[in-house]
Order: sequence, then C-alpha cells, then structure tokens
Amino acid sequence: MPLTEWDAYRKFGKSVADDEDTWIALNGRDEISAETAVASPEVKRLFQEGVDAMDKRDLIAAAEAFRHVLELDPSLPNAHSSLGVVYMMQNRAEDGISEFRKEEQAHPNNPIPYEALAQALMQLHRNDEAMEQWRRLLKVEPTNRDAAIGLGALLTNAKKYSEAISVLESAAKLSTDSEALQTSLGYAYLKNGQSDMAVPLLEKVAQSSKPENLNNIAYELADANVDLDKALAYAEKAVEQTEAQSLLFGASSTESLKIVRQLVAYWDTLGWVYFRHADLGKAESYLRAAWDLSQSAVIGDHLAQVYERQAEARGRAHLSPGAVSSPRKSGRNSPPL
Repeated sequence: MPLTEWDAYRKFGKSVADDEDTWIALNGRDEISAETAVASPEVKRLFQEGVDAMDKRDLIAAAEAFRHVLELDPSLPNAHSSLGVVYMMQNRAEDGISEFRKEEQAHPNNPIPYEALAQALMQLHRNDEAMEQWRRLLKVEPTNRDAAIGLGALLTNAKKYSEAISVLESAAKLSTDSEALQTSLGYAYLKNGQSDMAVPLLEKVAQSSKPENLNNIAYELADANVDLDKALAYAEKAVEQTEAQSLLFGASSTESLKIVRQLVAYWDTLGWVYFRHADLGKAESYLRAAWDLSQSAVIGDHLAQVYERQAEARGRAHLSPGAVSSPRKSGRNSPPL
C-alpha cells in the first residue's frame, strides 16, 4: 500500500483487533433450530428475528427480540444464551454472563451456555472461572474437544502442566483423529520438559504441511529450545509457502493484507529460531522486517534480545586477551556496550 496510507491502515487494524474479541460464536445452530421447532409460531418468528438482527450486527433489535422471546416463553432453550451473546457484543459483560448462567440452570444438559460462558470469561481474563466452566462442560459432554483444548490451554498457561497433560491425554484417547488435541498435548509435554513425548506428536502434526501448523510448532520448539533443526525446517517452510502464496494476489487485495499479517508472524518465528541457533545476522534480518510492519511487543522483545546478544559479542571482542590493560575502577567486569 502507499506509504501515505500507512497510519490510516494501522489505525484500522487496531480498531479491528479491539473489536474482534467482542463476538462469541454461538455454535449449534442446527440444535437451536430443532429446539425452537416446538415453540409457538410467534416465538419462532421473534427468535429468528433476533438471529437475523444479530448476524447483521443490529444489536438493539436483536436484544429486543430475544427479551420478547423470553417474556413469551421463559423456558425456551438457548434464548438466554442468545441474549447473552448479544450483551457480550454490546460490551455488557456482566449481563451476558448472567444470561449464560440462567441458561445453564434452565437447561443443564445443553453444552452451548457452558462453552459461551467459558469463552466470555477467558476474554475477561477470569481464567480460574473459565477453567471451572470447561470442567463442567466436560462433565456434561466428555467428548467435547473444545472444552478439553480450552481447559488444557488455561492449565498450561497457569504452569499446571501435569493437570493439562491429564486432561488432554484423556481427551485424545476419545478423539484419536483430532489434530488440535494432539498439538495441544504436544505443547503441554514441551512445557513440562517431556520433549521425548512432545516431538513425535508435533512431528506427526507437522506432516500436514499447513503453514500455520508449521509456524506454531516451530515457535514452540524454539521457545523450549528443543530440536532446533526441526524448528528451523518448519519455520523456513512456513515462510517459503506463505511468501509464494503472497505473489498470487494484488498488493491492494484483502487477501494480500491477510497474508502480510501471517508473514509478519512467520518472520518473527523464523527470526526467533535463528536466534536460538545463534545466527544473529539472519535473526536480525527477519525480526527487523517483522518489527517494521507491526511494532508488536513480542517481536520487539525478540529483536531487543538479538541486539543485546550482538552487543555482548562486540563487548567480548573488546575484552579479548591484551585488549584491556587495567580493570574498570568501578570493579565491574561487564564489557562496555
């Protein structure tokens, strides 16, 4: 894009990022349709009006429709959940949470409110409450992959690696074909220092050759400082595939902007892997390119570590034998930067 439009684009990107997490996907539309089939024609009409308005982001009309549904039929399945989603989209978090809890109480065997509430709590960084919701969902629906992955991720982030592994191993036995579960379990093994268990799982997932999978696995391996040769191969392949894909679209297309965002993340990963390999020159080139396009805090931290390591290397060169005739007066042995 023209450089003169860069500030406007960054402002637009920030607005999208700030807004995107206010949406909670209400899965199970088929189930909702089946359950509302027993409602009166008026209730069904109002419920559909609410769904249509929500899809159009007409949140005032959606909320009014779902509230009217509840006035006519307070026990209608998923009515409270639907209203809760609208409230979350309106940034009325506590009202949304209240509606999800009402749905749980009215229909304890319905998995939808458990998942919606867990996602809402995660967005609010109320992770302990979110973990409890995922656990409750697993009791209702033990084969629910999203619940196992969500709970496993929260436990891993909380450094409760053994608990995360237990949850994910149990889920993986019930869903042996789930790539997402295998990946989450592999990451938990890595964090727990069980690289012998992690690497084979992640290597199997990497065989799908999807750039996103390759990039994410490469990053986790590099972050754990494990099997860096594989990490480098995966990161290079992700960048190669995505750079090739970027050539298929015009510079101003929506798809090309999406690919640029992916490339920023993938360049960061590749730079981070090179840093772990102690190839500071290549690390700087990729991380600098990623930083110039994003100014992400994580990328900035990675780039700063490269510069720090380069400065240390220059300092060690200055302190080679015979280079310093007398110690610093301060008594510190650290080299000048």
